[in-house]
Amino acid sequence: MQTTFSSRMLDKVTKYRNNLHPEVTKWKTYSRHRTRTAPPAVQPAPFIPATASEFAVKTLEFPVDDRQREILDSPSRHVVVCCCRQWGKSTTGAIKALHHALTNPGSLVLIASRTLRQAGELLEKVIGFSKLLGLPVRRAPRHDESLLLPNGSRIIALPGQPDSLRGFSAVSLLIVDEAAYVPDDLYHSLRPMLATTNGAIWLLSTPRNRAGFFYDEWSSPQNTGSKFTVTVADCPRISEEFLADEHRLHGPALFMREYYCDFGYTGQSFFEIDALDQAVGVERYHAAEEFASARPTTRFYIGFDLGQKATPSAVVILELVRGTTQNRDPVTFQWISETHLIFRKIERFPLNTPYDSLAQLLNRMVRDLGDPRDITMIVDSTGCGQPFLEILRRQDMKVLISAVSITASGPGSFSHGIERVSKKALMANANYALMSKCLSGEPGMSGLKALREEMEAYRIRTSRAGHDSFRSGQSDDLVMAYALAVWKARVYLQRAD
Repeated sequence: MQTTFSSRMLDKVTKYRNNLHPEVTKWKTYSRHRTRTAPPAVQPAPFIPATASEFAVKTLEFPVDDRQREILDSPSRHVVVCCCRQWGKSTTGAIKALHHALTNPGSLVLIASRTLRQAGELLEKVIGFSKLLGLPVRRAPRHDESLLLPNGSRIIALPGQPDSLRGFSAVSLLIVDEAAYVPDDLYHSLRPMLATTNGAIWLLSTPRNRAGFFYDEWSSPQNTGSKFTVTVADCPRISEEFLADEHRLHGPALFMREYYCDFGYTGQSFFEIDALDQAVGVERYHAAEEFASARPTTRFYIGFDLGQKATPSAVVILELVRGTTQNRDPVTFQWISETHLIFRKIERFPLNTPYDSLAQLLNRMVRDLGDPRDITMIVDSTGCGQPFLEILRRQDMKVLISAVSITASGPGSFSHGIERVSKKALMANANYALMSKCLSGEPGMSGLKALREEMEAYRIRTSRAGHDSFRSGQSDDLVMAYALAVWKARVYLQRAD
């Protein structure tokens, strides 16, 4: 009985072991396979030339231009680069940061800008170059916006608050991107971090105004470091067509600042005066009149600027004529359309004219123009403009009255029947129309000389805090009336271009 039980147990154990045998064999085979697998090949270290320009060209295979090569290879400890928009300053700074970190093991590179987002953009370019080299992308401990290289070097993007920057030390390279827009206290809180290493400082920016540490570092004769000016003439990547649009859109003052590194733009008129002289030339005016005479469908835009106690009120009337020509597009074979915007009236009213009288004068002008359905009147509703609008509406002129409230800054909006427009946007559009080939006027027409004088005296200034403001040495009522009139016609002008 006992033998029989033992035999049965032995048979069960054998059967159980035989059933497991295939799995055991499979596991042993898998174990042997894992054990014998060769380790992954070690990624060879990238070739790091001695100079940053060779590193960009030979290692990163990035085609730097002559100006970038000169800046990257500067031996100076203190480098200030005043450059135009879209030249490639952030890319140049990223190449410098990565090359410095790779050739100086265990070093600390800081990237600062006005905000963490802006500093992070330059860091992203560094990370992109690191990926090209096959380097692992790892964050430095306790820093989300950072890069830790295999040689122990760290590249860290900083927030824009000076109070949160304490604790960094032994910095070997500090790069400040868009330095002209970085607060002074942020920059001065960063400088002591280079004390023990005698580290390098790179300031990269387009100019902003004659204030702040960037302008001081650029203009100070005590700064013996390297200073580089890079204008749009040094950047073949920007087309002439794009520059012409920028010049027309922003005006000569801002254009010279953004693309020709002109710190002294505040002494120049905001408007392109030569463009006004061309607009009221005989040839352009006759061409516009000939085009308008054959096309009875027109629209009028009346810009009215309400004067204050010491400034007069003014009105500018523009006639917009749009139609097809006798020419066809060689590609689409469609009739080519043409747009003309013609000065019809430029008038300044006597000082202290009563509001009721102003409304009646505007009513008479409207009647002389023709069908009120083809007329849009744009009135400045800022300040005393609201009460005047009520007086104006009682005239029952049957025209479209558009109320525009001019703000100091910010995006445009529309609510409760009032369109809110920043003064900078209003004036930029006015200069855009001025430089378009659509605008024309009769040479020597009444009020034209006064409008030209106001435009020539108009200035844009930037405060130390970076806020733009417009000022004039005399009254600007005609400029405002012109800007309001052309504001509603801007859609047609953009189509014409």
